[in-house]
Amino acid sequence: SPHHMAPQHLMLARCFFQQYAAVVVVGSIFSAWCVLALDPGTWKVEVKAVGYVQKVSGFLAIYGLMILYVATHDLLEHWKTTSKFVAIKVVVLLCTFQEMVMSKIMEHVRPAQCIAEIHEGLPEALIDVHRDHFWNM
Repeated sequence: SPHHMAPQHLMLARCFFQQYAAVVVVGSIFSAWCVLALDPGTWKVEVKAVGYVQKVSGFLAIYGLMILYVATHDLLEHWKTTSKFVAIKVVVLLCTFQEMVMSKIMEHVRPAQCIAEIHEGLPEALIDVHRDHFWNM
């Protein structure tokens, strides 16, 4: 069945891609500034808020890709784009939830002895944050 998309829908999809690129760059710069310039109690809240904004932005970008996929599916069906599209979406979805998933996994993994020696004397919460950061890089 033919889709009922107007050129404005494709323009909207393009805007969704562009906003994601801007939000990620500006959000990352803002997060870095917060960590360097603000006290720990404040920057943690700001960085978490930026993370939420980036996730919403990512979902908008995925929605834009869905618009593009639906608009071009019949035209590009010859190249079997569905499996490629699904693979890309799975990677984006994993990246979106990487921190949460790795954080839950790392709760059950203790650091190697050499890492434990480096962290000796540090609070457990700081060690957990460091470990999460390392595995999410």
